[in-house]
Amino acid sequence: MNNIKLMIRNLLGGLFALGLMLTGTYSRAKKRVEADPKITSLFFHTINKDMFRKCIVWLKKNGYVFISSEQLVSIIKNKIQIPPKAVWITFDDGWKENVDQVIPIIAEFNLPVTFFISTDPVENSGVFWWSYVSKYGKHLPRGYNNLKAIQTVDEVRRKELIQKLEDRFNTRFNREAMNVQDVINISKIPQVTVGCHTVHHVIMPNCTDTELDYEVTASKQALENWIGKKVTFFSYPDGGYNSHVKDVIKKHGFELAATTDNRFIVQDEDLFAVPRFWVRGDGFFYEAKCQLLGIWVPFMWRIQKWLDIDSNIEGLMTELRTVLSNLF
Repeated sequence: MNNIKLMIRNLLGGLFALGLMLTGTYSRAKKRVEADPKITSLFFHTINKDMFRKCIVWLKKNGYVFISSEQLVSIIKNKIQIPPKAVWITFDDGWKENVDQVIPIIAEFNLPVTFFISTDPVENSGVFWWSYVSKYGKHLPRGYNNLKAIQTVDEVRRKELIQKLEDRFNTRFNREAMNVQDVINISKIPQVTVGCHTVHHVIMPNCTDTELDYEVTASKQALENWIGKKVTFFSYPDGGYNSHVKDVIKKHGFELAATTDNRFIVQDEDLFAVPRFWVRGDGFFYEAKCQLLGIWVPFMWRIQKWLDIDSNIEGLMTELRTVLSNLF
């Protein structure tokens, strides 16, 4: 059933992307990138080797210049100019399959890439907590049995809910996260920078000050102990942040923190609210190209807003909203 849903999702995504190309939205976006002195900021979770190579080849053919996290900080601080069509590439969470699927492409094209790692799945279970919810959330109490609901609760309650699922289903998962040796190995690659993504991939605005300090301090210390280098770059899990969370990140000595805000980076960007475009790794390349240009999410937002207009066929609208939410 999941495979069928993915096929339908990818087919719809490909059709929507093709529509963006046929209507000229895609070509206009390409021209804006060429005209504006901005940085294209991309983040992935997982992506297969062939699709990642296609993305990199497309970027290179279109004249993009790949920059590192260190270069990005220097650009934002006005120490160096923005190269024409600069692009910054990052990966969130620390998925094990990226070792085989992504690292060879990094070496092949000499790409500067930053991996933001959540340390608990690496060091312990090997499974990301939302995988339990996606597969077994129906076993949780009513009102807490889906990912969106759990993302709104405080950290104590989130841990309680996830612990129930882990206790019952922990033997049913293969390892999803890198292990410690994987993190050590990728950190030795000259093109790779390792960044912090908290211990448990928490929703940071839902945490107390004590919880925030632990999540940031413990993850930073673990990574630095493993790789023997300073870790000065951070990514907010699920893009969740506010002014207080930003202050905590600053306090702990980070140089930059990345969000999931869907826009380009400008010269005088806030170093602790750096935006990024998400590139999905399992759709058609038509869709990926729209995501590389930053036009995919705004297009989905407009469609969902349109669906909210008509309440007379609410059942159909609800189904369509569910389908569209899966296109992100």
